[in-house]
Amino acid sequence: RGGGDGGFCEGGGGGADAGDRTAAGAEVKDFEVENRRTFGHRGFRPGQREVVGAAMAGRDCFVLMPTGGGKSLCYQLPAWCAPGLAVVFSPLVSLIQDQVDGMAEAGVGAASLGSVGGGGGGGADALARLRDLPAHGDLKVLYLTPEKFARSAAARRALEALRARGLLSRFVVDEAHCVIAWGRDFRPDYLRLGAMRNRYAGVPWLLLTATLPPRTRGQLFTALHLDEEQVVRVEADL
Repeated sequence: RGGGDGGFCEGGGGGADAGDRTAAGAEVKDFEVENRRTFGHRGFRPGQREVVGAAMAGRDCFVLMPTGGGKSLCYQLPAWCAPGLAVVFSPLVSLIQDQVDGMAEAGVGAASLGSVGGGGGGGADALARLRDLPAHGDLKVLYLTPEKFARSAAARRALEALRARGLLSRFVVDEAHCVIAWGRDFRPDYLRLGAMRNRYAGVPWLLLTATLPPRTRGQLFTALHLDEEQVVRVEADL
C-alpha cells in the first residue's frame, strides 16, 4: 500500500496494525440503538446501514451517494459509536461549520481547525482538547480542510499521539472526487492525503462522494494507497 509523497508526514512509517487500533477495553456502542437514541432516526436510508456496519468493522469504504442521501450519517454515527476520534477532511469551511453546528445540536462533540464560531471553538481550543482525549465523552469528530492539515504541524502531532493511544478511529474524505485530477474540483492537498496511509497504518478510511465516474475510481484508490480489492463499495440511490 505504501509509497506516495511524504509531505504530510514527519519521520518514518510504521504504526499500529488493525489489531491494536482501538483502545483496549473501550466501549463500542450499538449503532442501531444510537441511530435512534442519539441521532433521532427511525431507520436508515438506502446504503447507510451497510456503510456504517462496514465502518464499525474497521473496513475501508467507498460510498457513492446522491446529495441529500444522508452521507453525513455514514461517518457521524460510526464516529459516535467507536472509541476515539474520527478525522473528516472536507473542502469548504462553510460546510464544515454547518456540520459542527449540526452535531452540537445532537449532543455529539465536534470541532474544526481553521474556522471559528458555532459549536466548534477555535483551532487552538480543539488541539488542546485532543491532548487528553478520552475514548468517549468529549470530541468525536474533528473537521478540517486538507490545506489546513498540510500546514499544521501541531495537528499532525496531535493525530499521531492519538494513533499511538489507539484513539484515532478513522479518516473520512468528504467530496472524495477532489482527490484526483478530474474536473474543476481537483485540490492538490487532497491528493497528498495518500502520504498518510503508511504513517497511520491500521486506521480505516471512508471515502464519500456524490459524483465520480466508474472509470476514475481506480485512480482514487491508487492515489490514497488503498487496496482496491479490499475496499467495501456502496452505491446508493434515493
